[in-house]
Amino acid sequence: MSLLSLSNISVAFGGDTVLEAITCEANHGERIGLVGRNGTGKTTLLRVLAGNERLGGGKRHVARGLRFALVEQVPPLVDGARTVRQEVLSPLQDVLDLPDALQAAADGIAAGDEDASEVYAALLQRMDSEGAYSIESRFAEVMSGLGLAEADWDRPLRELSGGQRARTGLARALMPARTCFCWTNRPTTSTSMACAGSRHFLPVGAAASS
Repeated sequence: MSLLSLSNISVAFGGDTVLEAITCEANHGERIGLVGRNGTGKTTLLRVLAGNERLGGGKRHVARGLRFALVEQVPPLVDGARTVRQEVLSPLQDVLDLPDALQAAADGIAAGDEDASEVYAALLQRMDSEGAYSIESRFAEVMSGLGLAEADWDRPLRELSGGQRARTGLARALMPARTCFCWTNRPTTSTSMACAGSRHFLPVGAAASS
């Protein structure tokens, strides 16, 4: 069975049909490139694959437990005051909050809460399965691997160049340990090489117009 498949899907905006009768699949270990002229629906197809676009028809099937990452050439600047570290770690905020929840459960045990022990045990198991103990080392590994200097890790996003923001967006996508599909929209060589470390990689570019 394929890991991800589309069956006869269609997407329209207003009266304009962008995708029609598209059927495709991605299987374990494949590296897929998608090339086409501007305006032919490449980005829309990416959004469909990532589950970010509503279908007008057809079906999208995803194998259980998969996580997707869609990385734009230059991610939109939503909050320029946010630091690089905050942006890259933002998908893991619930994991970063686990130590506080664990401490609250420990306080509950000390106070005689009968349910706190079970909560504490569940939190410990989740911290282990979610890689909570290795987040900092993984962060340093991902950032260094993408060529983002340690001196820039706490800089506001608004101070970064377009290339640095692109690599920050890629780092954000790669931080969760279970990223299985990574797509880049109009990739550069450096982002393609880095994202290829994901289990499945779909670089998407535009053919030159004639």
